[in-house]
Amino acid sequence: MSVLKRRVKNPKNLVIRIARRRIRDLVSNVTAGNQRGVAAMADHDFEWRMAGACRGLNPDIFYPDDDADAEVAKDICGSCVVQVACLEHALARREKVGVWGGATERERRRIIRQRRRSA
Repeated sequence: MSVLKRRVKNPKNLVIRIARRRIRDLVSNVTAGNQRGVAAMADHDFEWRMAGACRGLNPDIFYPDDDADAEVAKDICGSCVVQVACLEHALARREKVGVWGGATERERRRIIRQRRRSA
């Protein structure tokens, strides 16, 4: 146990590294043709939420009145390590409101249409 404490000075960083590794693995599954990889994480595994850049922030930031006000939320999402999992969660759940994974409602609808066309 003392070895672990010496190696991991900040447990929060460990969680972020684990989340990054899981996201990287899931993204590689998607690019390899297994599109269920990210969706499976998004639907069944909510650990990614713990590493989100939005954690602890005012939720009103992510539910703007119009697309012009969404830029603040998009900036936060742009620096987030779990952006892909968040976006895939919103697409799988058909989230109707808010900014998820850096995409507004309109942008998520566009992504869904594009995926349908390419399938």
